[in-house]
Amino acid sequence: MAQIFQAALILLITGSFCYSITKILDHIAEENRLIQPRLIWLLLIPGLNLIWNFVVASKLSLSIKNEMVARDFDITGKPTYIQGLLYAIISLIGVIPTVIILFSARTPEEIIQAAKVIPDNVVIAIEVIGIIQIILFITYWTKISWYKNILENDEKKPNEDN
Repeated sequence: MAQIFQAALILLITGSFCYSITKILDHIAEENRLIQPRLIWLLLIPGLNLIWNFVVASKLSLSIKNEMVARDFDITGKPTYIQGLLYAIISLIGVIPTVIILFSARTPEEIIQAAKVIPDNVVIAIEVIGIIQIILFITYWTKISWYKNILENDEKKPNEDN
């Protein structure tokens, strides 16, 4: 039962994150987007999300930059890219122990046995990676929201050309 709750919570959080990304893309002109909002939802597919995180980090960052430049903001670098890239990397690193266990075992019993004999220092490393992943995820999401607010507030400004 706890696993179902955990999976539902992860799905809810990831869905909210995807929704946030689609909201910032709504504030980016079509010609400045390098990724379409509907493609963001591929992050909900387990396994694929590990690779798609890299695509989203790159394409979203360049889309934000294109829009900021088009609106005459003075911007250097790639907005949200470092946060997105670090999150994608740590997410990929975080599944390595699980993949090793799954590929080293031939039966469900061997998987359970392999999980029971993980050395304590490896368990601690996995936990630290998990904490870092959560921190990077929150940092990335916060940065995306920050840029969304900038674009949204810029749209609300009275037209200065009149």
